[in-house]
Amino acid sequence: IESISEFSAIQGGVASTMMFGCAVTTLTTLSCAFMSEIHQHSFELSVDDVMVIIGAFGLVTVGTYELDPNHSEMKTVHNIGAALSLAIILAFNYQQIDMIYEYPDNYTSKRLWYPILLDIISLIGFSAWQYFGYKSKKYNEKVEREHEYSPEYVSQLSVANLTAEGIYFVGAGVQLASWMIFYPYANCPEWVNSL
Repeated sequence: IESISEFSAIQGGVASTMMFGCAVTTLTTLSCAFMSEIHQHSFELSVDDVMVIIGAFGLVTVGTYELDPNHSEMKTVHNIGAALSLAIILAFNYQQIDMIYEYPDNYTSKRLWYPILLDIISLIGFSAWQYFGYKSKKYNEKVEREHEYSPEYVSQLSVANLTAEGIYFVGAGVQLASWMIFYPYANCPEWVNSL
């Protein structure tokens, strides 16, 4: 098993539906937040706004297209969605750095420990997920050549893949939630001035 979406497909529709539903809800929440911002303030689309929309779309793509090893198109689109979800990390980092430059009297570079910590967690998870996916691919090639496999090793690789992907998506999810929480402080001067 190379992905949570593949595991969800094996286990049945409930987990897959929940994953897709969470991603769509996230994208809808972002859209509503932007609509509210357009209605209440002079909204200007910034770099982090675009990046977080791309990242949320990546989550929807991952939830929609399973990592099916027997369906190359689904696998390709799933991997594109995973790559797009990395934009969430870029969006949160951009937002935090921009807050320091936009409001130097209120925010200092000391606040960067939080996004850096989340970056490390997310990128370790993503890198490990890609590494174990590569090892799985190589092991599958070996199994096809030799027609033997070790169920224990397959289980170990599956658990490693699922754990690494879970770590990445939890880190990215926390960054997305943090981006939303800090959004008013980054984009609304009246919030910043009330501090």
